[in-house]
Amino acid sequence: MQLTYAQIVGLLAAMAASGAGGAVISRTSTPLVDGTKIALLSEANGLYVVAEDVTIPGLPGRPLIANRPVAAAWETFTIKVMAPGPDLPPPPVAAAWKSCGSTPGAELVACVHTKIGPVTKTVEGAFEVTKRVAWLLRDRGVVLLLKPGGENIIDWQGYSFSAGRICVRSSGQLYKILSDVPATNGPSWQDNGTIALASCDVPVLEPES
Repeated sequence: MQLTYAQIVGLLAAMAASGAGGAVISRTSTPLVDGTKIALLSEANGLYVVAEDVTIPGLPGRPLIANRPVAAAWETFTIKVMAPGPDLPPPPVAAAWKSCGSTPGAELVACVHTKIGPVTKTVEGAFEVTKRVAWLLRDRGVVLLLKPGGENIIDWQGYSFSAGRICVRSSGQLYKILSDVPATNGPSWQDNGTIALASCDVPVLEPES
């Protein structure tokens, strides 16, 4: 039976957990290399682990047992050196703009603007800021503004949105959060009046989905 190093470590841990008291490796050379033959001797009862009853982590099997007085074929394991696998990807890093908080105002918009910068002077660039600001303010009932026609609109997630304005779902209150879209796309926070609630009737949308 062939075992990888990780499986041997798991096997020894399983022996300790099962009450076998751990094990020592016998009949082996040093160091353990590919093809080395080993036997596992229980410290609890002085008997050898047998492959026909052993449970290896990651492999099917029956409960672990060490009950053989002699290490013959069924009590002998072969070390198998595996080729290294691909490097694991680094853990995801939280987007910097998510640290900008959730306090409405020009400071929040400026923070998002800076964190995702440089913001291109395009309608698309403006919307990259707007959709993130709306997301950060979602717990305050802020959503993107539906705008089916006119200037500075962008189609996204099956809707047509204003590129630089947001609204409060419950009141229809509008805020213009970017100045002079798309010529400057500067961070701003301007009361822009109110609008019919139907224009704010849109679900909260994750900006990086």
